[in-house]
Amino acid sequence: MMTTTTICSYLLLFAGDCPSSVTNMTYTEITKNGITYTTGIQDNPSHTVITNQIDNRKTATSVFDTQGTVTMGHIDVFKLNHIEYTYSIDLPPGEVVVYQHDDFYTYNSTWVDYCLKPQKLTIHVSGVFWGAMFRSFVWRLSVFVDTPDGDINNDGVVNGVDLGLLINEWGTENSQADLDSNGIVDSVDLHILLANWSNGA
Repeated sequence: MMTTTTICSYLLLFAGDCPSSVTNMTYTEITKNGITYTTGIQDNPSHTVITNQIDNRKTATSVFDTQGTVTMGHIDVFKLNHIEYTYSIDLPPGEVVVYQHDDFYTYNSTWVDYCLKPQKLTIHVSGVFWGAMFRSFVWRLSVFVDTPDGDINNDGVVNGVDLGLLINEWGTENSQADLDSNGIVDSVDLHILLANWSNGA
């Protein structure tokens, strides 16, 4: 299923301008209370890139928030350097709406660019640095993917696999199986799933 897109941002890159590869970095991540904290670093003789980001995609793939900061630059006083950073987020199939929170801004920081391709959101930063300098780039986005109600594993159908996932998550909080987003997986979510039951593909 092809992803269609609606964007609320003046910093959107066209899909054809989306970088095809991501930046090779060493990442460290931990997940606590449904929120994943990720730190990445790329340190080489020509430049340094450091990124810190948080999101809740480990537990909620259809509606989630992602925000982060990328700091990049170099320390060579007599050097002109072009530095890029690209990071991609996998999305489930469906219609995608991305909302940019314009109130999220850090002093002396610049917004990142971002773009959408089928089932992928890409965050991109590019800058030219003259002399010893570092700059920071920020993002805070809410992503909404319109997938079939009850399709917990996002495979395009509502069936026994989804039912098993819901039962396994019964009574838990901050879960993808929380179909009505009331904070807990319960009988209301089961009713939604059964009301949208479909035959296998």
